[in-house]
Amino acid sequence: MAFFLGLTVLMLYPLSLHLTTMVPEPTDPLLNAWRMQWNAHALLSSPTESAHIFDTNIFYPFPLTLAYSEHFLLIAAQVLPFLVITDSHLVGMNLSVLITFVLSGYAMYLLVTAWTANRWAGLVAGVIFAFSPQRFGQLNHLELLVTQWMPLTLLALHWTLTRPGRRYALLFVIFFNLQALSGFHFTLNLTIACVLLALVYTLTRRVYWRPGLWIAAIV
Repeated sequence: MAFFLGLTVLMLYPLSLHLTTMVPEPTDPLLNAWRMQWNAHALLSSPTESAHIFDTNIFYPFPLTLAYSEHFLLIAAQVLPFLVITDSHLVGMNLSVLITFVLSGYAMYLLVTAWTANRWAGLVAGVIFAFSPQRFGQLNHLELLVTQWMPLTLLALHWTLTRPGRRYALLFVIFFNLQALSGFHFTLNLTIACVLLALVYTLTRRVYWRPGLWIAAIV
């Protein structure tokens, strides 16, 4: 993971060294920063106020305005301490961007290494996946950068299909839902990938079709 952290700092320079003062561009990142700060405010408020987290301070008197777009609740929760201790509204959003590159690369490294038993293949795949031109073209759309849960979902499915033990099915459910809660854009793509992977494994190798796998499939 240290390799992907260092590469992220290098590839995203100068943003990586100016988390409190820079944005990729002055459009959607500012909206994303507001979402993060609103979530931090709501999550740290009283239980009564937190229950109305979707009723934001925009578009009054319309209700549930946070649900008009990506809510970023899970993303904000991951960087909540930084949202609290810093004065900049940008640091949480920028830090979340960097985290997606680090974790996406490392997650793909783990997946391909498990598939090929070759760490170099995993490393190359991680670099290609995390630092593809498509991702750099979406720096202003944080919801399109949160891809780290997809390789982990496929890795957990790989383990579920090839190893005994219900814990792998539980991991599959957790990672799939983490991706779904991070942004709806890739959820359909991930669902199709999971179905295809399960089909290929079923046709080409022995699969542990046990109760845990059916539970994961249903969820």
